[in-house]
Amino acid sequence: MKLHNALPGFSRVVMFTLSVNVLVGQQPLARHASPGFNWPKTLAEMQAADRMKAVSLEPFLNELRPLYVPALQVGEFRFVPMEGTTICLAATVDARDGREFFYPVAVVCPVPEGSAFRMTILPSTSPHSLGAELVDLDGDGNFEIITRELAGGYQGARTLPLYWYSVFRVKDSVPHDVSANYKAFYVEHLLMYLDLISELAAPAGATPAGRAAEVLADARFLMAKYERRIVGNPEAGFDEAVQWGNTDDYNLQMLAVRSFRDMDSPKALAELKKLAKAKNGTVSQAATLALEAKGALRR
Repeated sequence: MKLHNALPGFSRVVMFTLSVNVLVGQQPLARHASPGFNWPKTLAEMQAADRMKAVSLEPFLNELRPLYVPALQVGEFRFVPMEGTTICLAATVDARDGREFFYPVAVVCPVPEGSAFRMTILPSTSPHSLGAELVDLDGDGNFEIITRELAGGYQGARTLPLYWYSVFRVKDSVPHDVSANYKAFYVEHLLMYLDLISELAAPAGATPAGRAAEVLADARFLMAKYERRIVGNPEAGFDEAVQWGNTDDYNLQMLAVRSFRDMDSPKALAELKKLAKAKNGTVSQAATLALEAKGALRR
C-alpha cells in the first residue's frame, strides 16, 4: 500500500496546520470565561495549580477554543510566567472526535480586562514533554515555548525524527514567533545535528539512494529553512525545491510544498500553482491549501 493511500486523515492534518499557521501571531479575541479555579498569581499558587487534574481544565479550554477547533481533551499542562508577572497556561490538547491533531499546544493567558483570556493553539508534533518545551532561554524569568514540526511530515512507521523548532514568546497575552532572535539555540540544537546526519547519509563521494536519500532531503530542507527563518535569506532552497516539485516522488513534492509555503514571492506562488495540479491528490490538496493560506495572509 502506498504511503499516501495509508493516510486518509492527512488532508485534515494539513488543513488544521495551515489554518493555525495563518492565525499564529495574530491577536486572538479576548473572551470572558470562568476557569473554575483561582488563576495563579504567585509561585506557590502556580505549584498548587499544576497539581490539578487535567480533566478539570477541559471545560475552561473548550469555552475559549476557536470555532474551527473541535472539543478538546487535555494531556499534560503547566502554569508558568510568560510575560512579566503574568502566569499563563500551556497544555497539550487533542480532539475528542478522533481527528488527527497530533497534540498541539494550547497557550492561555489572562488579559488585564477582568476575567478575559486569550487562547492560541500552536502546532507541535508529539510526543510532548512540556518540561523541555517551556524554557527560560533568556534567563529573565519569562518562559519561551519551543514547538516542533516534522521535516518530512508524518509517515507512519517510516516517519523520520527530523524536526524544525520554532521559539515563541508571549506579548500582549499572545505567543509570537521570535525564532530569529535565538540563533545560538539553532546552532546548538539543529545545525550540528544536521551536519552529522548529512555525513552519515552521504559520505564523501557517495550518492545517496533509498532511505539515505530521504534523510538527506529532509536535512537539506531543514538547512534551507534555517537560512530563511533565522539567517534572513528569504529564497534559500528555492532551486532545490523546484527540483523536488518536478519529480514524481511524493515525499519530495511535499517538501517542495512546505518550502514554497515558507517563501513570500511571486516565484514561490507560481510553483505552488503548478503543484496544485499535481497528479498525486494529497500533494495537490496541500499545495492548494498553502495557496489559500497565503491568500488569507494578504487579506
